[in-house]
Amino acid sequence: MAREMHDTVAHHISLIAVRSGALEVTARTDAWAAAGAVRELSRDALDELRRMVGLLRLPVDAGQPEDGPGLADLPALLTAAGPRVRGDLPAVDDGTCPAPVQHAAYRTVQEALTNVRKHTPGAATDVVLRIVGDDLLVAVRNGLADGAPGPGLPSGGHGLTVLRERATQLGGTLLTGPGPDGGFLVRAVLPLGEARR
Repeated sequence: MAREMHDTVAHHISLIAVRSGALEVTARTDAWAAAGAVRELSRDALDELRRMVGLLRLPVDAGQPEDGPGLADLPALLTAAGPRVRGDLPAVDDGTCPAPVQHAAYRTVQEALTNVRKHTPGAATDVVLRIVGDDLLVAVRNGLADGAPGPGLPSGGHGLTVLRERATQLGGTLLTGPGPDGGFLVRAVLPLGEARR
């Protein structure tokens, strides 16, 4: 539950902070669009928080599968991230990824995009999702920042740890680190289990 709260709240609130900062410096003609984006992001954050509160109310032994966004939700996430984010997502239409794998893949991309906004705003970013054998490969690679530094958002430093825990729980791996061009790479390999056998 702590992972879910971190992923959903941190992502949406980070977006709200970035958009609010943009609203402060934009001309009046752009203010309406920025305000609309802030409103939508706030609504998304509230919806996810309501869902989390609902899950917290379930009995511990309810045995309910982890609910949440999956591969079908990734195109909208990438669109919301901006024009410098490109997606190569053939796995989205595969149809055989188990729900927990889909959810982990979505959260991996979401956290990586949040980190790009925080640390390298405006960086060109490539997101790749592919089925490779019996695994789902998730890779998010960004280049260098393009423009002024971001709004200096606070960070608890838990994001990559949370992603690594998600991958490990599924029997997968997560690798992160700087790229040769000075950017950053987040790469998860998530086993699909019985769904591909």
